[in-house]
Amino acid sequence: MTERLLLVYGALFAVAWLLPFDFTLRSYEIGDKYAHKRLLLPLMPSPDAATPSQLRATLVAAIPLGLAGAVCWYCPGYRRSPVRATLIATLGLLAIGVAQVPVFSRTTDATLLIAAIPGIALGAAAARFTGRPVRVCQ
Repeated sequence: MTERLLLVYGALFAVAWLLPFDFTLRSYEIGDKYAHKRLLLPLMPSPDAATPSQLRATLVAAIPLGLAGAVCWYCPGYRRSPVRATLIATLGLLAIGVAQVPVFSRTTDATLLIAAIPGIALGAAAARFTGRPVRVCQ
């Protein structure tokens, strides 16, 4: 049951980051997004950049993603190591961030990805309190 809730949370997190789903493959529109500072590299200044409170909220919202990285799609009753879980969840979040680039009307701020990594690591570390032992499944 916990795994399903974490997977639903991850899906809702992805949907929230990809709204309003107005994807474009036109390179000039993505270039326009960059020119108007709505496609931001980490720590890039912009009037649309994430505020400190948004960065904190992202950190907290990423904690369940780290927990999901530890226990979801794994051997029943076991969990991944915190390092492996952090890596898996971070790669998933990076995929969502890349998918956000062609969402035309949304500001894509890579600083939010950096802010989420400590939250993911906290969630992965918190998985030790689930009572599941660490195991490397083949």
